[in-house]
Amino acid sequence: MYRNSNGSSTYSIIKSTSNADPVVTGKIYEYGTTVALKTTGAIRVDGKVMSKTDAEGKFSLTLQPETYHFEAIGIPYQTFETQKIKVNRSDSIKLNIYVKLYKNPLQ
Repeated sequence: MYRNSNGSSTYSIIKSTSNADPVVTGKIYEYGTTVALKTTGAIRVDGKVMSKTDAEGKFSLTLQPETYHFEAIGIPYQTFETQKIKVNRSDSIKLNIYVKLYKNPLQ
């Protein structure tokens, strides 16, 4: 588990013998709960929006093998950035992100 002042994240990597591009799937939750984001959220990869969440907070994206920072964004939640995660060809990555609400969203 990785934590910072805006939330936390967990991830696991499943290796495969295929030669497919890496796939990252996961869910964005409200910090400290098992409640998925009910508002539209998004996942940025190295600063670029790569996937939006569905109504259950789920996302999925396919990447090239490399090392990435993932960010979860969604109003009225704080943006959370993961530690660097290395993804290799044929990896399946399960990434769950837990974001905190802004205490004073209008400030």
